[in-house]
Amino acid sequence: MTSIGKDFSGLMDDAALTAHSFLSRAIRAIDEDLGEGYAKEHPELIGAFMMTASIEDAATIIAKVLGEAIESVGNAIEEHGRE
Repeated sequence: MTSIGKDFSGLMDDAALTAHSFLSRAIRAIDEDLGEGYAKEHPELIGAFMMTASIEDAATIIAKVLGEAIESVGNAIEEHGRE
């Protein structure tokens, strides 16, 4: 099962790096799709992009952790049944 090997400070540092990555990707994607400088003129699109990316990222992580936890519980039940 996956464990979190960082303390709170490390997790906060990761969050800041992730937010910066989402910001950079948002600007690049918006400008590629809608024209150079469009993101700067429409910061609300940057915010919407970042919110969507962060929700998707969180949902994926939660699904992975829950899936692994369910699998671990299932394995423990199976092992217990063999005893």
